[in-house]
Amino acid sequence: MQEARVALGQELYGGSRATLGGVRLSLGLSQQQLATAIGTSQPNIARLEAGSVNIMWSTGKRLAQALGLTLERLDSVITATAKLSTTTEKS
Repeated sequence: MQEARVALGQELYGGSRATLGGVRLSLGLSQQQLATAIGTSQPNIARLEAGSVNIMWSTGKRLAQALGLTLERLDSVITATAKLSTTTEKS
């Protein structure tokens, strides 16, 4: 299943780790696995990936650790995710 997620990430994001979903899929993680790793729910991960909620500092730290990102890199990933979400909504 993990290999399928990585392949899906390649297909959807071209292997890009620029968005939260892209990073998660490049690691072969499901939303549920990531949620469990950071102590939140799968629907919350879906909202984070959709760019529809602000991330609290404590969640951001856990998210960065689980995804193997620095907080600075996580910030740029979240910004790219939010921009993609805004662009998609306008289409």
